[in-house]
Amino acid sequence: AAHRRGVVFLGTEVPAAEIALAVRSTGARTLYLSLIEAHIGGNQELATISGLVPFSTQVWIRSSGTSRHGERFARANCTVVHDLEELDVLLEEE
Repeated sequence: AAHRRGVVFLGTEVPAAEIALAVRSTGARTLYLSLIEAHIGGNQELATISGLVPFSTQVWIRSSGTSRHGERFARANCTVVHDLEELDVLLEEE
């Protein structure tokens, strides 16, 4: 587990509703999404996740198009992660 955390890997091509269900059922404090640009329908999936995860859950997203995706998570608990060094800093701060 990263930085002494329990990690649940859901895999690829997981529907937004299932991601949100996993977050709620595990009581996750943080959701880290690594996004692939070519995913068709990704904007709708991001909007769904944003609406379904608890507001208390920190949402960290990373993709080559994070500036566009970041707008989909216009929530106080969303952080765009630009690189692995930034992720390490976030993990240490939590």
